Amino acid sequence: MKVWKFLSVYFLFYSFTFPAFEVQNFNSQSMALGGVSSVCEPFLNPATLSFTSGSMFSFNTGNIFGIKELKFHQIVAVLNRGKKWNLRFIGSRMGGDLYIESFFSMGLSVKIVDSFSTGVNLNVYEVIVKKYVSSMRVTFDMGFAYDINKKLLISVLFRNIEDGLKGKMYSNIPQEFYYAVNYRVTQVLSLYLELYKDILYPFTFRMGYKISPIKYIDLLAGYQIYPDRFSAGISLNLSFLKVSISYLNHGVLPGTVYYGVGCYLK
Repeated sequence: MKVWKFLSVYFLFYSFTFPAFEVQNFNSQSMALGGVSSVCEPFLNPATLSFTSGSMFSFNTGNIFGIKELKFHQIVAVLNRGKKWNLRFIGSRMGGDLYIESFFSMGLSVKIVDSFSTGVNLNVYEVIVKKYVSSMRVTFDMGFAYDINKKLLISVLFRNIEDGLKGKMYSNIPQEFYYAVNYRVTQVLSLYLELYKDILYPFTFRMGYKISPIKYIDLLAGYQIYPDRFSAGISLNLSFLKVSISYLNHGVLPGTVYYGVGCYLK
């Protein structure tokens, strides 16, 4: 029975890990926006931190319907050090009795000029199949962000670039490319667009909307093409506290609910 459970979990994860499932993206806000994650929390592109205000800390968790043994947890912390540089930390864990996938990332952003910044990530990935195998990888990312008139934020992110330099075409941690735009149409409406690519799959397009009908409420919705999934969520934003919940309908997995709570330090 244990062998059957191991094989089921192994082939399930192997089949949709890239790009359908990214442990670093488990975040209630990101998932509500169709999976967009480089220009919003959890800020996979550290360069975008230069155009955020204040420090923050958030905790996110998720639940896949029908798969009780699979748990997700994520912590995101941003340390805003003014106009020159910022730090971001991500810690994520997914797994159950047999399989555990962990991700830790430390990001640094440096503002070059008022409208342009760059950033780097140091990432640690660990995969454990209990009683069978475990592995750990360390990778680096490079990101850039350009803010136009405080309304249009353009983000470019290259992930796990050192494997590409070494020529490891079929690494289990693939090289990835993100091109994203956050367009603040009005004070009420924001548009998020993200183009994602890794070396194993065609381009994935993600699109999200954020509507703020009243001061403390954000309504979120998103869609991703290949693998197809759509999502929606709501966020309550107070002066120091943020509570959010989102629902993701995945083309491969059953429906998933993500919960998040965070605090803001101005």
